[in-house]
Formats: sequence, structure tokens, C-alpha cells
Amino acid sequence: MATFRVKLHDTTLPLTVDTDLTGASVKAFIRSARAEGEVPAVVPVNVTDPVVGAFDLVLAEVGSGEFDLEVLVEKGGEQVRTPSVGFDRLVIGPNLDDPLAAPYVPSATLEQVIEEKFAGQADRLIPFAETAQEAAADAGVFAAATEFDANRAGESAFQSGQSAGYALGHRNAAATSAETATVAAGTAQAAAAAVAAIDPASKAQLRGLVDVLNPLPASYMSDALAPPSSNDTPTITWTQSSATTIPGGSTVGYNVTRTAGAGTPADIANDPVFRFDGMLSLPADSADPNNYVRTPLLTGGTAQAARYLLRFGVQTSSTQYVEFRLRPLATTVKFRVIVNGKFVSDQLDARTATVGSPYQLLLTFPTAAVRTVWVEMDGADASLGQARVTAGASLTKAAAPKLRVAVVGDSYTGGSGAPTDGARRLETAPRYIAHLMGAESFFNFGIGGTGWIAGSGSGSNFGTRMADVVACAPDVVIVLGSRNDGSDTGVQAAATAGLAALAPVPFVYVSGPSTSGFTTANAQVKAAATANGRPFFDGIAGAWITSADLGADAVHPTFAGHKKIADGFWRANRPWFLTRAL
Repeated sequence: MATFRVKLHDTTLPLTVDTDLTGASVKAFIRSARAEGEVPAVVPVNVTDPVVGAFDLVLAEVGSGEFDLEVLVEKGGEQVRTPSVGFDRLVIGPNLDDPLAAPYVPSATLEQVIEEKFAGQADRLIPFAETAQEAAADAGVFAAATEFDANRAGESAFQSGQSAGYALGHRNAAATSAETATVAAGTAQAAAAAVAAIDPASKAQLRGLVDVLNPLPASYMSDALAPPSSNDTPTITWTQSSATTIPGGSTVGYNVTRTAGAGTPADIANDPVFRFDGMLSLPADSADPNNYVRTPLLTGGTAQAARYLLRFGVQTSSTQYVEFRLRPLATTVKFRVIVNGKFVSDQLDARTATVGSPYQLLLTFPTAAVRTVWVEMDGADASLGQARVTAGASLTKAAAPKLRVAVVGDSYTGGSGAPTDGARRLETAPRYIAHLMGAESFFNFGIGGTGWIAGSGSGSNFGTRMADVVACAPDVVIVLGSRNDGSDTGVQAAATAGLAALAPVPFVYVSGPSTSGFTTANAQVKAAATANGRPFFDGIAGAWITSADLGADAVHPTFAGHKKIADGFWRANRPWFLTRAL
């Protein structure tokens, strides 16, 4: 049963079915308690051709008013599942004498229909085909029903099932407004079948519409990296002290929960206060095992001392102060604070330190408020001991990330201090790409000097890390590089096998070297990506960076160069990422 306000002579009403209606009799009855004119029955429609999907029901002339429409489908004397109407309201008119001069005016835009139908149900971004498709299909049927709007929006919205995909492309692929549509409606299987019905050529055409319908504004990067609001931007102090630096001194502290008591690893899964991310385990710091934990080396990371990231997040009650006790492992500790999903600074905040001495990282906000606070740093910089807030306030674990991104690469991913103007592990292009994707979870598997072949002798090539990558359960994996492979002809075979190991990952995006002069390796990585059915993004052909974007060593990008790589990759990848449910 669906309610309509109708003013029309003759029109067609698309109805959706999930069975073959050959030989079926379709009848519709219009009833109303508030009709202004006579309300005739609808002329029955006998279906003679096989129909699975959408068909038209012809309505006789009716008056104005608000009507209930009931549809009955009979086949072989038995009632078939009643078709569902693909939209909630339809307003027609106002010129009844000349309907074409008064085109249909939908009572809601496509975006509003999606938002109204699925508002408040966002639970997880759409990493699988099942999730946004029902919203897209509903919006597509709405577009087909209102022919004028469909023509204006997408040249008849590619007809039937293809129009569903067009709706996905419309408004950022419906990714932000229909995140868990099929979970809420319980039609994941049907949605997946609808997605599968869209042919590859149409999918490519839909990806091409993303930048047309939703072009990137010139300021998109600066907008994405804009700091939090002034009330959520803290003053950051870094003090060498084992005692709290929170004003007043009356505080409550939270130690890292251990798996089996003091000196054992952190209990990553069950810690009630710290949401850990960026690492698979968090052992005790051997220099002070009872009070601190630190991240381990990456598989194959010994030669480069490449460690997992140290990322931890907390949810505060209303408080003005949040403090973390850290034990420096280097004379310079670089970190980034993230408040309510916004980077306080796009570059890392660098502070000098005495190795082994406790330091307090204090965040002082303008006012007390509830906030989600994350801190991230290279695991080689410091170990974590404790969090603390003012007495009366409290900390709980930050919400689970909705999108998990992992990246595999060389020093263009892992960072390099070779040029003093270079980038650290959390300042390389992949960190900003993940942020543009909206990822709240980020794993960096970059190790300098490695590639698909490079590093094989030391057990540190890209392939050796794939088991760990899969173990972190990412939704998206980005693989970048590598120029370190030079012109080695074995790259294609190694990359093909390595990418095959990522089969459990829903979305894998691949790129080769980012700088010119490495076309042999680039072509082999592209062939490997194609063999695995994974999209390839060509940084050399796209000229993401030039020699002017490299640092003093003429090899590694500057910080600004990494942002250019992120920009080039995102512009190429964005249509694929936003339509990934296809």
C-alpha cells in the first residue's frame, strides 16, 4: 500500500517485481476517503512478455486528491507477490488539460528520498556491493517514474537496473547518504544481484559520471585538512615529567590494560579506554615493561628499523584537559593529534626529548566538552604508558573505525628523513589518501629500499608483508611502487603472486613508481594488477610529481611532493572508490 497525491490524465507507474510475470494479470485499485472527483478503477494489464524487474501500469484518468494504491498480481489463479512501489509520493500537475506543459514535479529530490528512507541508519561505509544498492535502486526507480527528472539528471538514467547505478554515481555515489541501506532493509542478496546485472561498460560509464556530477572543488585538499573548530583545537604542551601537568593536580589515570598483568603485552582487543590501531600487537617496552608498551617491528623491517604505527584513541566525557604519558625512544618525537576526525595539524608536531625519560603530552581545550581524541606517531618515536583527565571526568574507548585502510610500499610510503625537507611515516601520500577516503583506521606497511623484487634477499619485499596486511582486516589496501625494482624483469610474476595473496581484501588499488624513468617496473605492476582484476593508477602517465617535487637527495619527495602524489592518486582513484559498491 502506498499513498499518492495525483493530478493526471494518463500516466505509467513503474512497479518492481522479482519473478517472471508472463501470463499474469495485474490489477490496481485506487481508493480514497478524500477524493475530490470520481475515483475509477485501473484498467487491468495482462502481461504477455517475460518480465523480471520493472514494468508499467497504465492508470485511467482520475481526479485530484490523496489516494491509496493497491496492486494485485494474479498468475494461474494464484496471487503472486505484490509488487512494491519504488517511491513514497508523486505530485503531478498543475495543468490537467496539458500534462506535457506541466511536467511532473517530484515532491522530493533523489537525495532527499535516499536520506529520508535511510536517515539515522548509518553504521558502516559501504565496503561491499550489498550496502548502498537498495537506496540506489529506489532512487533509480524514482527517476524512471518521473521521466522529466530522469532525463534531466542522466539521460533516462540509463534505463531500469542501470539507473540504479547512476543514482549511485549521483551525490557521491550515495556513499555518504545510504551507508547501510541493505542492512536496514534486509535485502542484501537482492541488492548484490542488481549490482551484478550492471554490465562492465555501464560501470565504466558510471565512474565517468562521478567527476561530472560531483567535481572536486579547487580547495578540496585544504578543506579536508582544515583543523578542528576553535573550541576543539587544543593547546599542546610537552613536558618532561613523571607527574601530571593537568592544572589543579586532582586527576584520574588510566593505564594500558595488559593481557596477563604487568610486563605483558597490551590487551588490544579488550582495553576499555584505549582504542588501538595501526599495529597487530603491542608488546611491553623492554626498557620499562611494567609501565609502557611499544609497537613491534614490521615483518622484514629489521634493517630499516621500520615499526608499526602507534595510534590510540579515546572518547572523553566533558573535560578541558586530556593528558598522555609517553616514553621517548628518539631525541625528536613527532606526533599528530586528531580531534573529532580533524587533523590539528597536517604536518607532524615535532618535540625534542631525552630518550627514556617520561614526558607528559597535555591537550588543553578552550572549554570542557565531549570529544573523540586520537594521537598517532611512528612506533619508533615513543612508547605509551598512561592517559589522564581531571577528577570527575572520564575516558572510554573511541568508537570502532568504520573504514580500515592499509598501505604497502617503499620509502615513498614508509617515509624518509634523507632530505631534511622530506616526510615521516605519517606525512607520506598514503596517509592523506586514507584521510580523503574517510578512513579512521590506518596501517602503514612501508619499508624503505624495498619493492616487489627489491629486498628479497633480506626477506623484506612487498610479498613478505601480505599475510600481515590481510591479518589487519582492511577494507581497502593501497599498494604503491616501486622504483627500487628498477628494470628487473621478474616484477610482474612477483607482483601477480603478491596481489593474489590479497584476495580476501574487498578493494585493492595498485600503482607503480610515481616518478618517470621507471616505465619497465610500472608496466609490469600494471600487468599484475590487471591479472588480479584490481584497478591500476599510473603515476608516471599522470605526472603526479616531477623532479622539482623531490628533496635534496633528488630521490624522495618533499612534504609538498607527497601531497601532490596524494592529489594525483585521489583524482584517479576517486571515481572507483565512490562507486566501489558496483
